[in-house]
Amino acid sequence: MAGRSSTTSPTGWAGHVRMASGVMVSGTPLSDYQYSLMGCTIFQSLSIMVYNIEWADGAACVGLRTNLFFDDYEENVFTATAVDTLCGQCIKQRECLALGVSRREWGVWGGIYLEDGLISDEFNAHKSSEDWEQLWLTLTTQMK
Repeated sequence: MAGRSSTTSPTGWAGHVRMASGVMVSGTPLSDYQYSLMGCTIFQSLSIMVYNIEWADGAACVGLRTNLFFDDYEENVFTATAVDTLCGQCIKQRECLALGVSRREWGVWGGIYLEDGLISDEFNAHKSSEDWEQLWLTLTTQMK
């Protein structure tokens, strides 16, 4: 059995699962075998979204409750302001917003609440003109 790859079965020949780098489904890393199946219709039929999340390495939101960027943000202006501050200090803010817009996402992306990839007037109403000015400067100027 020498030379047999651990990616030939879900558990490999020794019962170990190699993890595919940076690929997760619902917060669970995929094995190389599962990753190789991503193109199969089983993932599509189960409506499981699979993203390579390497872009998020170092993002300020990694590990936080997802709901902070959706329902909690919508329902509580203090939470919304705290999330805005967190996003405003994040090294991935521009990339995050670009992904949110390009993938037509919902929720907070790069410090801006999006609905189908568009800026939501309703859920960004707590932002002042100064907040928008700072956001614009942050998103459009080069970082040193």
